[in-house]
Amino acid sequence: MTPAGHAGIKAGAAGQLNVLPAFSYPKASVLFCDAERASLGVFRRVGDRMVCEHLASAALPQTRAEAGFQSTPELVATLASLRSEAAAREPLVLLLPSHLSLCKHLRLPRVDARKRAKLASFEAAQKLPCPLTEVVWDTVSAGGDAASQELVLAAVRTTVMLPWCEAVAAAGFRLQQVVPFPLALLAGCRRAHRFSAEPALVLHVGAKAATLLLADASRFAVRTWLLAPEAEQAGNTERLAQEITRSVLHLRAEGSLGDPRLLLLAGETTVRLCDAVLLASRLDVPVRA
Repeated sequence: MTPAGHAGIKAGAAGQLNVLPAFSYPKASVLFCDAERASLGVFRRVGDRMVCEHLASAALPQTRAEAGFQSTPELVATLASLRSEAAAREPLVLLLPSHLSLCKHLRLPRVDARKRAKLASFEAAQKLPCPLTEVVWDTVSAGGDAASQELVLAAVRTTVMLPWCEAVAAAGFRLQQVVPFPLALLAGCRRAHRFSAEPALVLHVGAKAATLLLADASRFAVRTWLLAPEAEQAGNTERLAQEITRSVLHLRAEGSLGDPRLLLLAGETTVRLCDAVLLASRLDVPVRA
């Protein structure tokens, strides 16, 4: 999703969505805003690696949620402080958390790009729980074979995306791209882990939602789900194991993938909240941080 300034974002628009967002730029900043914190990383590409030159984080103002995702002065001030502290580089890639975006799987016949765009638009209208006029959406390739193409459809409500773009611009950033977190997670994992023909799972636990990827060297499938409030998360690992077990059956069918041979825990919060030994015993796969 490539905004030409926040005024250029239109409901129903399908722009270019890059699976490797910041990794295609020599230098870039990545801003990730979850429900409670905003984190800004400044990256420099060295060969095929991304080197993090600076990382800063700040709590988001509580008034943000009460305002219904409006670009409040408090939110702008928080983002501006991060920009100043991290000496942010341009361009900026904004990652929207899983609980603010929606991902759906599409399977289309293998046709040329023009016909694929028309089919994707038709399927998006069928799959999304709201009219296309109310969202910004795009698709990315998730695999396929000689007869069919597998795509992941990613959508964000315009009423969510526009205030974030306005706040980022008001804080002094030059926004280049907006990417749903599940696709950024895939991009980062493909850089850090060499996927083989045998699929692996990737789990990330955020403030409000969990993201699960099932991926091999050329294909992937994704599912997200909302988490219970923190006060109700007793037995969190058991709940996650049950949800992962159910999700694997769904992801295998969506992505034409086999059984996972490994589970990767992504992010410090995920590692802290999950009992790796218990997950390994429940899922019968090795678990690595």
